[in-house]
Amino acid sequence: MISFEHPYVIYVGVPLVVLAFLIALRRGWGRWMVLSRFVLIVLLVLAIASPFERVSVSSAEESPGVVLVHDQTPSMMLFDDARFESVRSIISSITPPKIVSLTGTTTALGDTIIQNAHENSNIVLVSDGNSNSGADFADAVRLASYLNSRVFMVRDAPIRNDMSVEVLGAKNVVVGSESTFTIVVRAAHLPAACTLVASIDGKEVMKRHLQLSNRTSSIEFTHRMDTKGAHLLTVRMQPDGEDMREENNVFTKGIYVVDKPKVLLISGESSPLSAALDELYATTMREELPDNLTGYSAIVLDNQYISALNDSKLTELRTFVADGGGLVVVGGDRAYNLGDYSGSAFESMLPVESKPSTYGGGRSVVILIDISGSTRIYEITDIEKAIVVSMLLQMGIYDRIGVVAFGTDAHEITDGLKSLSGGLDLQALIDKIARLQAKGEGSSATSLNKGLDLAGKLLENAPGSKHIIIVSDGAIQNVYTPTLQQAKKLAAQGVKMHFVVVETRQPIGTYAEDLMKEVGGEYYYVTSGFGINLRFGDEEAEEPPPEEPPERFTSYGLTKVNSEHFITRYVNVSGNITGYNEVTPKIGSERLIALSNGKPVLTVGRYGLGRVVALSTDNGNGWASVLYSEQNAKLISAMMNWAIGDPQRNAPLAVRVDDVFLGQSATLWVRSESPPTLSVGGGALQFERTGDNEYMSTITPEHSGILYISDYPLCVNYPIEYRDVGFSEQAAKIVRDYGGKVLTPEELSLYLRERMKEKTASTKLVKVDRRPYLLYAALLLFIAEVCVRRIREIRRLLSERRGM
Repeated sequence: MISFEHPYVIYVGVPLVVLAFLIALRRGWGRWMVLSRFVLIVLLVLAIASPFERVSVSSAEESPGVVLVHDQTPSMMLFDDARFESVRSIISSITPPKIVSLTGTTTALGDTIIQNAHENSNIVLVSDGNSNSGADFADAVRLASYLNSRVFMVRDAPIRNDMSVEVLGAKNVVVGSESTFTIVVRAAHLPAACTLVASIDGKEVMKRHLQLSNRTSSIEFTHRMDTKGAHLLTVRMQPDGEDMREENNVFTKGIYVVDKPKVLLISGESSPLSAALDELYATTMREELPDNLTGYSAIVLDNQYISALNDSKLTELRTFVADGGGLVVVGGDRAYNLGDYSGSAFESMLPVESKPSTYGGGRSVVILIDISGSTRIYEITDIEKAIVVSMLLQMGIYDRIGVVAFGTDAHEITDGLKSLSGGLDLQALIDKIARLQAKGEGSSATSLNKGLDLAGKLLENAPGSKHIIIVSDGAIQNVYTPTLQQAKKLAAQGVKMHFVVVETRQPIGTYAEDLMKEVGGEYYYVTSGFGINLRFGDEEAEEPPPEEPPERFTSYGLTKVNSEHFITRYVNVSGNITGYNEVTPKIGSERLIALSNGKPVLTVGRYGLGRVVALSTDNGNGWASVLYSEQNAKLISAMMNWAIGDPQRNAPLAVRVDDVFLGQSATLWVRSESPPTLSVGGGALQFERTGDNEYMSTITPEHSGILYISDYPLCVNYPIEYRDVGFSEQAAKIVRDYGGKVLTPEELSLYLRERMKEKTASTKLVKVDRRPYLLYAALLLFIAEVCVRRIREIRRLLSERRGM
């Protein structure tokens, strides 16, 4: 297909040439001469517009040599260094390798791969794969795969064992609240066991024996912090067996305990919710929202009808949240769908819409994601993946989901259709989608017809309504006819189709929209962001919104949908509630807790700089007393802590810095009404202003230990090189996911010999300039015109001589 670099030249030039042509004809100029000049000038105008065409060019070249990466960082002391000599000898017998050595106190494998990844190169890693500085390892391997550079890892097993300990958890905590900390223990190989002793400010608070079930295992413990200011949590590990180092057996975490944040509860009654807030925070309870919200960290609206928010109060609330305040909206018989929120300005702040979720009896949905070469050319692959992940997060717990990637061919990402309640590992699926790659430029057609065929097979005999969602750039012109035939076949079987087209730099055409018109599907064009509201349609008729609140004797089981969010990570939710409000999560929000039928109970989202929580059941007085019981009580505090965000948001001086490993730099953030004057270790810190009342400084500790900035603790633990021990199976998985291999030295020898014999074939989409053809045509036309004129002139002269 011919395209133009400067199409505006055609839009302007051709009409002017046509106009000149018509004027010349009216003035009686010679018709053939005018036509010739017209064609000549049009050819020149088209040439000025710079026509070009993208064509596939195949090439073959000898495989280049091998880059052999020798990891000599401290973590490799667990392995036999003779393995490297063995690998070097094997590779040298095939081709002389280029050797790159890694030394120092950190391992920058990502940087090394990026520096040595060239077209069709081979990179062999003799390393444990524990990359802990520089470029992300997965990003580097992905970049290498784009260049058709092969990354290989030599599998090795440690000959010594080492164990390390690390403590995870919040650094800023609220006085009087229970805080959860996670102790992570790593071992180079199994079996391994240890005794863990945790102490706060020298006082033992936990002692436990841990038998590692995996090379990385963890335990959690909670502790109530009753004293404000700086505290030190130290965990000491005593391994039961072999342990090479002692430095990584102790980990200290800084904790800073702050005043209870001020929370404003708008409610007309005492409840389990109000009792919980009174215990955890400095809570003020009022029946109406005041005109001034200054000084509060979060606002809780408990079962409030929309009339409680007039224009001035709503404006104040919007400003409060947009500036970083937290908002929690609790349901009941006067809230959400029963409180007239739908379509209101207030609802625009919430992560949900006040209407029934469209989960009905469940859906069977297959999502098709386009990974053809054109999506790489237009650089939209990551946008497509983000759209698909956003859709997955909004599916119901009983929706049956399948994902198919298509390019030249189609293949399943999921193993058939699965639901969250029936075996779907959502996080693993998202990880697979994140690792999808668009094929090389020009090497992959957009065979949507094959994707639809596979989707149709997945939907055969599937229960509920059937949907296929296509996420693509819409470049299906070359397969439009077979795609239309396949789509019509599926539509006749009752499958509803949705085509989501992602905006590209150059218009693709209306093929996707035309396809949806032909089969009665839905067409969406995404021009900015990832938000899209899919119109499933049919389920809404199955379950109209109730006119009255759900009856109290009905029971609904609670289910945790997202286990990775801050609110739900350390919370186990169980039990039944007897009522809920009908809401639908908005795209971009996160549904954390749901009922067994998929209806949302706890949904979170952002509004400006603030955080908003939608709890679509009540305060415990009627429907949801189980939420405030002992086994679920952590959910309320976690929900409030997430909404509050920074508990020091209203403090005149707030310091924040995360603990680091020795060798890392720490970034210090300070919020102050005037430029801060702080020091560490006797030296004054230099600050850079990053925003209104916000300042930043960088600290690079030279020794492990405890540093204090004002009274805020910064803990510097052992070097990060001592944290990850043993051979990294995660790094090996990344290498395999992007086309590399994890081999023994013997397998590497066989593979490299075959690899070096091959000519590496590659296909690229190359832009070919088509201007010369137009210029040649114009030149030939001009020469022909000159020749014709010369012949006519000669004939005229000869005719005149004969007539004399």
